[in-house]
Amino acid sequence: MRKLNNLALFIVTSLMLTACSKHQTLPSSLNNYHERVYSVMDLPYESLSVDVDLQAPTKSELRRSIADLNINMREFYAIEGCNLKTIIAERNTALGKTQLPSSRLLYEWQIIEALKACELNANQALPQYLQLKVTEWRALKESSFGANWANMLTQSDESYLAFTRSGGFIDGNNDDNFTQAKIDLNTLVYAESDPKKYLSNLENTLKSAEQHRFFARHWRSQILITQYMEKMTEDISTWNDSFICKSRKDKKKLEIIKNVFTLFFVQEIQPIASQINHYQYQLDDLFATLIKNDQLPDVFQEWLHKKSSIIFSDYKKATREHVELWQALLSKCK
Repeated sequence: MRKLNNLALFIVTSLMLTACSKHQTLPSSLNNYHERVYSVMDLPYESLSVDVDLQAPTKSELRRSIADLNINMREFYAIEGCNLKTIIAERNTALGKTQLPSSRLLYEWQIIEALKACELNANQALPQYLQLKVTEWRALKESSFGANWANMLTQSDESYLAFTRSGGFIDGNNDDNFTQAKIDLNTLVYAESDPKKYLSNLENTLKSAEQHRFFARHWRSQILITQYMEKMTEDISTWNDSFICKSRKDKKKLEIIKNVFTLFFVQEIQPIASQINHYQYQLDDLFATLIKNDQLPDVFQEWLHKKSSIIFSDYKKATREHVELWQALLSKCK
């Protein structure tokens, strides 16, 4: 029994450690690279204090208020020839009143579709004043559908976490779940403009996005690399200014430094950075479409633009300058 207990404890501990270490290849490689370079250059070394918080607006800041549609009950009960009553009755149950933002969006689309069906049957089933009322209700529901979509995106726990919270980073391999993340983003972006095609899979999309949290990991990875590159470029540049390759000892020193650069940066960090670039270019159009959608609150559009565009520009600049410094340094002994 004791052996079984010990085995169970080992399995649980192993699973916990695995969960804690998931998506941590990048920070580990950057830290090793930082430490080894400073060691061979005899530079003062301290663990780099990094801040990769995405500083997202709160959900309450992003919520759009939507006025309810008030329908005269006498007019409502006079409507025949469509399933509008059934849909609204389901909404008025105790469960229906606690709708999640995604459920609310689907409900609003069902109401719009039901009202359209009422309009098609109006000539046979409804007097003219009710025909006009149904058309008015449908127009009002359609005008608020975009706001309901925006609330789905910013108020759903799953999508909010997918964009704003993660403890992990990009690994540069299949564990990143990039293909699924792109499919999920496509569904979230176009659920407003083509609800008939995308709403049926919305709940699965939200669950998937929460699980992989690719977007938060993607942006955190760029911020992390930028901070390491900027600090290391500054310190290595100072060292490079005083390094003159004259003696055999200098050449041997530079050879060791080159090996460290190749082992840790070229072989470990650069492949991940290359995948980050690939992911970014694949997602650019989708994020641009999302940012241009005026249904989203201004504060979210601004935040998303910063995360999906500006931090990538900073990351590219920091990485380019770091590589250019190494090119200049490694050419000194030729």
